[in-house]
Amino acid sequence: MSDLSPLAQTAVIGTGARPFASEALPRAVAEALPARQEKAEGAGGAGDAADGTDALLDAAAAYGAVHRAMIPSVPSSAARDTGWPTSSRPLAPEALRPLLEQILVSKPQQQLLATALGLVAERGWRLPAPLLVRVLNETAYRHEERDAVLGVIDERAAAVLREHPVWGKRVEPLVSLPGGDSGGDSGDDAVDDSVWRLGTTAQRLAYFRRLRAQDPAAARTLMVASWKKERAEAREGIVEALGTGLGEADLPLLEMAVTDRSGGVRQAAAQVLLHLPGSGLVQRAEALAASHMSVTKRFLRTTRVDCRPIEVTDEVLRDEYGERGTGDPSRVDVGPPAARRAAAGYPPALLEEVVGRVPIDRWPALIGLSAGQLLEAEVTFEGEPLDLSSALFTADRRGSGALIEACTADAFERGDLDRFTDMRRYWPMPYSAEHSRRMVSFLRSALDSHRPEDIGYWTTQETTRLPVSCHATVLPEALALMEEVSRPDSAPAFLTDAVEGLRLRLRLEALRTPPS
Repeated sequence: MSDLSPLAQTAVIGTGARPFASEALPRAVAEALPARQEKAEGAGGAGDAADGTDALLDAAAAYGAVHRAMIPSVPSSAARDTGWPTSSRPLAPEALRPLLEQILVSKPQQQLLATALGLVAERGWRLPAPLLVRVLNETAYRHEERDAVLGVIDERAAAVLREHPVWGKRVEPLVSLPGGDSGGDSGDDAVDDSVWRLGTTAQRLAYFRRLRAQDPAAARTLMVASWKKERAEAREGIVEALGTGLGEADLPLLEMAVTDRSGGVRQAAAQVLLHLPGSGLVQRAEALAASHMSVTKRFLRTTRVDCRPIEVTDEVLRDEYGERGTGDPSRVDVGPPAARRAAAGYPPALLEEVVGRVPIDRWPALIGLSAGQLLEAEVTFEGEPLDLSSALFTADRRGSGALIEACTADAFERGDLDRFTDMRRYWPMPYSAEHSRRMVSFLRSALDSHRPEDIGYWTTQETTRLPVSCHATVLPEALALMEEVSRPDSAPAFLTDAVEGLRLRLRLEALRTPPS
């Protein structure tokens, strides 16, 4: 039974039906309860219920305090550089340290943590031990920065953290084995295959990813030699790693993987194949789209595109329709059963996923319309209107993003702010320079024309994330805007936070390129 069970049961039933008893709590939680005076003899009625409720709330607070206290942290002794193994990475410049410390202590600026850590990884620096320990403790249970944190953990930090209850498993791929190096990007483990032969699954996949980045052909040879004896988990990770250095030479392996007995492997292979326009999977999607879409060009009228349902056959399911990332980004269903459910509950879903797999530049050859013209056409599915924009934008995100950029710019220029804001989910982060200037212009208009209390949620959100979303070249312009509209005597918190964040980001960007 969970330690929380007595609290949960009483909260659900109510203190009136089941009086709360602190004796049911774990000793550590019970000892953390505040001292309570005994009720006067004879007291009862409403006072009893109120007292029971107060006791329950006290217990819940005590549970939370004890739970937080039990979260394992990197010991403070690890914050001393003495005793750590040597590192092949140079220490980060002194100018970075106060910036990272400011990000760590300011909750609004913690959105810049991944940006700062990405700079450290990009430049091949290491953090001083005290600062690294603070980063590790701050992010132990935050998933959004996990990859960024792992990017700054070098071999010496991995060696220190290998026994930690939270970080130990995460750094396992970075810890060396006899005969291999320590997991750094510049080591010799790409030629010494002891990690591949003797390591855990996590270590072997880390080795394969590094090898793939250094020598795609060698990684491909290694995959062929070991494929039949790999477990499904390893096969899936290997297929995902093929996305690095992807080329036509990888097609036979990926076409083999898309028929694998493991659903996870098949889905991973399908996702990678979508980035190879010459793959059979993409070509079959093109054929399905062309055969289920009919174009009628009408004089002085909008072009009409009639779409027909796609039959869910075994041949169609072979290509793993229904997995994440092939249709609407909000979809979470995975695997062939999802395709069947989608076809039954929402018939256009399968067609939309097919459209989402077709490269944007292939539409003229398939149906005689460009992707932009298809967006403007009158599209129907069995006579009912159908919006294909989500599918087309999904495909465009795998390419240049030119269609998304053009449609965003058009909506902004026409003043169609509903369309402009609706496309937010497709904008890549950070924004392009053009879109960053567009956003600065939008925010200037929105912030200048409204009182702080009348500024809408969307404007507030975009202002808040501007330090992260803004293109580096537009940062000075964005900062000037925020300083202009941020009145020292009455500026709301989100504006002052944006000013501080933009200043921090500018200082980070100044460290990205060393002075000449």
